[in-house]
Amino acid sequence: MAYQTAPVRALTTNGFKVDLPEKVDVLVRDFPTAAEVKVERARLADYWFLHWTGGKLYHLRLQAGGPNVDAEPQTVEPDKHPWLFRARVDDAIGAALGKYTPVRVRPFTFLALKAELIEEAAKAARLPAAMLAQGANQSSW
Repeated sequence: MAYQTAPVRALTTNGFKVDLPEKVDVLVRDFPTAAEVKVERARLADYWFLHWTGGKLYHLRLQAGGPNVDAEPQTVEPDKHPWLFRARVDDAIGAALGKYTPVRVRPFTFLALKAELIEEAAKAARLPAAMLAQGANQSSW
């Protein structure tokens, strides 16, 4: 019996479209254990996004300046490294949705406000939001 590998898919989130470039320059260095990653993240904070996997530490520059990193430059493709870009999206989405307290950071999970859900549902159904809000408060649902 032959097994087929699932095709590579674009990065998607639950509710957001994420546009990624075809290639991204990163720095990669050997980092045998994840035990010191937290310390390294603190050292490079605001300038580099770090992700550890398989004994390698990947560095994605966020802004110019800051500490230098002694590592090998590599060009990576999001389709071949989705775990790296998903981690970055999970890291950045909290800042983009600052009014929400995450239930979980990775993956970023939050509870939407009831009023926002009703407003979006009303738009989709082409109904006044007040009509749905009134119905949502009835116990007969």
